[in-house]
Amino acid sequence: MGAKRFILEDSIADEFVNRFKAALAKFIPGDPTDPKTTLAPLCTERALKLVESQIDAATKGGATVLLGGKRINRKGYFLEPTILSNVTPENPVFHQEFFSPVAMIFRVKNDDEVAKLANDSPYGLGGSIITKDVERGKRIARQIHTGVVFINQACWTAGPALRRRQEFGLWPRAFRSRHRRVLEQEAHPGSVTEQVHSQPSALAATTRSN
Repeated sequence: MGAKRFILEDSIADEFVNRFKAALAKFIPGDPTDPKTTLAPLCTERALKLVESQIDAATKGGATVLLGGKRINRKGYFLEPTILSNVTPENPVFHQEFFSPVAMIFRVKNDDEVAKLANDSPYGLGGSIITKDVERGKRIARQIHTGVVFINQACWTAGPALRRRQEFGLWPRAFRSRHRRVLEQEAHPGSVTEQVHSQPSALAATTRSN
């Protein structure tokens, strides 16, 4: 799964965005079977036009394009790596998912805001929390209503939490109170995975993927 939304604590947001932009600017578009390629094309012209329309709707709704946002002038259905910020809940793309190299940046002041924003989505197969304070990361992870949350590592789809969700047919759009109780009892204890290593002293959460 690819991270779609990056929820950043204010204290690290500027540095993260600068480093993120620098990294994405180095991506090399090309044949996805070529080991040198770091940016593959979208699957169809229709898919590319869809994401172009989403970016257009985002900017008309007040979002800021920090990087990219345009089709790459070359053969194939390539989009520049794109970063959007200032995407408010009123923006038409706030609850949409981009099937393309588009990231949305959100800034928060505290842990409660992290969980509130992470949960404000109809999607939620998984997410990641990056922090030096692993216990803090676990506390936040248990507040996020998603299939699986990883601490200090990238999100991936295999795991007992997703298998359990499939067994019960539980997906974010179909939550009911009794389903949520099952998730809390069955999925969450096994769905917080950690990997301890050096990370920024503050917190960055990347969530959520469908």
